[in-house]
Amino acid sequence: MTSIGRKGSKESSIRKLRSKGPPRRRTAPSQPTSPRAGSVILYASKPVLTVAETTPIRNVIGTMNERGFRRIPVVNPGKGQLVGLVTARDILDFFGGSGRKLIEERYGGNLLVATNSPISSVMRTDIVSTGFNEPIGEAIRIMSQKKIGGLPVIDSDKKVIGIITERDILFKLSHRIPDMTVGEAMTPNPVTISSDSTVGLALDKMLRYHFRRLPVLQRGELQGMVTMRGIIRYLGRTDNWLLQELLSLPITSLSFSDFGVSSPGMGLADAVDLMRSRDIGALLVTGPESNLLGIFTERDAFNIVAKTYR
Repeated sequence: MTSIGRKGSKESSIRKLRSKGPPRRRTAPSQPTSPRAGSVILYASKPVLTVAETTPIRNVIGTMNERGFRRIPVVNPGKGQLVGLVTARDILDFFGGSGRKLIEERYGGNLLVATNSPISSVMRTDIVSTGFNEPIGEAIRIMSQKKIGGLPVIDSDKKVIGIITERDILFKLSHRIPDMTVGEAMTPNPVTISSDSTVGLALDKMLRYHFRRLPVLQRGELQGMVTMRGIIRYLGRTDNWLLQELLSLPITSLSFSDFGVSSPGMGLADAVDLMRSRDIGALLVTGPESNLLGIFTERDAFNIVAKTYR
């Protein structure tokens, strides 16, 4: 394990970025020809889409919606080297969290103007990446330890050649899922939100509790689930460019009726297969009267698989 600044390290395995640089829309680095058995690159998603740090926030929102991505590596334009990472959470924090005051004061609450800002203004630069020949078990350990959902995979020139995510690991290492039930692995009594709440309140809860999803209840009855991905989708198609109007919208303006459901007795492997077939990252766990018992997410399943590498 070496940091990006350590001398004599031709191929750093896990690195922390400490500097910013300019970016580029797409990279096409050469992929290593002979990865070792068990290397992270063999499990990663590739090729990987990247964006330049000068790309407007609005364009990145569009890319996330078109491609269904939650996180996108950011590179500089000249060398195509990794300089940052942007996630749906970073963008939504700009709208409803730490950036809300900035949008009001600098842009007069006008999202159209604010989202013309470069993605470098919201991306994270203190990120962790992995070398292409890093053992998959070590990458999993780092993701579990640091509670991060994905690592950019870079070559010896620091160019992005892939990305490894919780979903990649679950789907490609499904044989490591133990014989357990959803009820044993779920998060019980999850934080919920009422169906008459606003988008602003939903964002506030998500950002405060570090959740990507909130079950929606109406007088105690399960109605669906509001997600960060759903809010990003709304932002990509809305003509409502005033921040306060956006935050004041009822969450019923969002699409949250399409969600997966599991019983607590469903097997873990079956639950992961269901999420894969539905292209969703979580299941709401319900009892015999459709009452909400808990939520089971990709992160829950990933953490269980990660334990098999300890």
